[in-house]
Amino acid sequence: MLSILNYKDSINKITLFISSLASLAITLSDIGVSYTNTELKLYTNPIVQIIIAFSVSYNLVENVYLSILLSFLWFIIKYKSDFTTFKHKTYRNDEESKTDYNDIDISKYGKGCKKLIKKIINRQ
Repeated sequence: MLSILNYKDSINKITLFISSLASLAITLSDIGVSYTNTELKLYTNPIVQIIIAFSVSYNLVENVYLSILLSFLWFIIKYKSDFTTFKHKTYRNDEESKTDYNDIDISKYGKGCKKLIKKIINRQ
């Protein structure tokens, strides 16, 4: 019985740490702190995204099986059953690559968002 309590306590600590790190990154991005190249590579990695999705869902429901199910559902919704996107880590489809971003008024966004929007516009 004691080993079960220790297992649950350790998974709680690990998932809380991962969720907190992800929440901190999102909050800092929202207030205008730009991601570094290392952060972009880390946070856009599908495996890392699944781990973060599991951690957040586990902290909400505290049930491993339900968290796995929620993470799997998120994965299916995110990648729309297109596993080639997941496998090759390409995030643009034909519809997105034809989008014209030049009409975006970036003056109303924060410094971090402006940089990101300019990067997206320059990729087109």
